[in-house]
Amino acid sequence: MVSSFWRDVVGVGLFALAHAAFSAAQHRSYMRLTEKEKETLPIDIVLQTLLAFVLTIYGIVHISGEFKDMDASSELKNKTPRTGSHQNRKRSGRPRCTTEQEDKYISV
Repeated sequence: MVSSFWRDVVGVGLFALAHAAFSAAQHRSYMRLTEKEKETLPIDIVLQTLLAFVLTIYGIVHISGEFKDMDASSELKNKTPRTGSHQNRKRSGRPRCTTEQEDKYISV
């Protein structure tokens, strides 16, 4: 079962991301009012965004659990070997409209 601690970490990270987005929008609105369009975001908003993103991803990785092995041999262990037999395959071509006795008189 997933610890509630990691769920709280993800919740705090998402809240911090939302707060950083709101702060960035508020800063942009302030820049438009003061007619300073060329300024960048303050460093505290950038750092908050990066820290919140890392915190959220770290929590999600711990919630997701164990990853599958990427080794190809582990996937092949569960597969059944192919025999190469064609006996069970359906016949292709047109449907049979003659009997077997009539077939011996037809030459192709």
